Amino acid sequence: MQFSFPLLNLLINAEQKNFTGRALVQSPKNIQWKFYFFLGQLIWVNGGMHPNRSWLRQLVKFASEVNCEELFSDSRYYYECSQYQTLYLLSKKQLISKDCLKSILETRIKEHFLDILQEAHRYDIQYIMSPDSPRNLLNSGFKPDLAFIESQKLFVTSYKYNSLFEQSPFKNLSLNLAPKVVDSKKVEVQVDFNASKDLIHLLKGQLTLKDLSLKLNKDVLQVTHALSTYYDQGILELIDVSDLASNFTIQQYTSEFLQLATAQPQFTVTCIDDHNKVHQMMNQIVTDYGGRFVGIQDEFQVLPRLIEDTPDMIFIKMTMPVVNGYELCAQIKRIPQFNQIPIIMLSKSNSLTERMRAKLVGISDFMKPFDKKQITKIINKFTPDSVNLPYPSCPIRALS
Repeated sequence: MQFSFPLLNLLINAEQKNFTGRALVQSPKNIQWKFYFFLGQLIWVNGGMHPNRSWLRQLVKFASEVNCEELFSDSRYYYECSQYQTLYLLSKKQLISKDCLKSILETRIKEHFLDILQEAHRYDIQYIMSPDSPRNLLNSGFKPDLAFIESQKLFVTSYKYNSLFEQSPFKNLSLNLAPKVVDSKKVEVQVDFNASKDLIHLLKGQLTLKDLSLKLNKDVLQVTHALSTYYDQGILELIDVSDLASNFTIQQYTSEFLQLATAQPQFTVTCIDDHNKVHQMMNQIVTDYGGRFVGIQDEFQVLPRLIEDTPDMIFIKMTMPVVNGYELCAQIKRIPQFNQIPIIMLSKSNSLTERMRAKLVGISDFMKPFDKKQITKIINKFTPDSVNLPYPSCPIRALS
């Protein structure tokens, strides 16, 4: 595949001429990128759109365990590019591997390439070369041997990726825009209650499409395609957002933007069943509703576990290997603290005889195993009124 693009020509010319210095890339919107070359090799790109958001994304993705803010003194700000100095110091102190360092550099450069490609689709971009001496560049804090970057290959990768993006519904928009729900009523009509609350909470115009990609652990093209239906229907809009402050920490970025909505469990559900498959299904439903699930397979551990966990409702399988559900229920109801707790019997049959026997031992209701809709109804029926159901505690399903 042959490419003809000014930025690629710049990279090729820099390599062929062993260019050392800076190249200013500027759009009419007053967005600037500064490329740094040493003897023809691209070693760093500074500036661009949301440089601090981009920087934090790379650190979270590749070096989230490192506290860059507290580890180093402000001396790195004496150099031309403080973020580059941070990477150098991380490498020098062996706090990140060479592979990790290269991944940060390459991912950051590809992101800049993609932004320039998108800008060039809409505006005339200026490219200005400013030669400098190798000594001056070294004195500015750059270390050419930090990592070898194959810039032309990175450009080709970015070009191909941008071609895929040009086929998406957001082709004329920037990946640095932030989706924001503008019609919550339409959301609730389009998706179920839980997912609509997830969507409204997530798309508040604070996270760019790139931020969402990191948060949801999905490729940004997947995110754009998932949102395209809502965008076409006028449910959401894409808005400009400002960059984060230069002193914004990894911890702040993670806690304020990347952590999914969670809350303390509002109720506890215990299921007594000897099959793990039932527990897995119940756990998914209960946790989706903001509750805490406890599964018990051993009948002999039932009473100690119930006293320890103090559930708000209990599901019991009728036929257990040693003790049947009726006997377990009778034992549970002998304990005063469980007198008012609803117990639901998991049974394929609920004949009149069984219902009468269930009433005698204190069973509140019957339910067929593996009936997800019925489980939901039961939870709604017996959960205290003070609990707001359903609670969107799971990752967003509307974008799955």
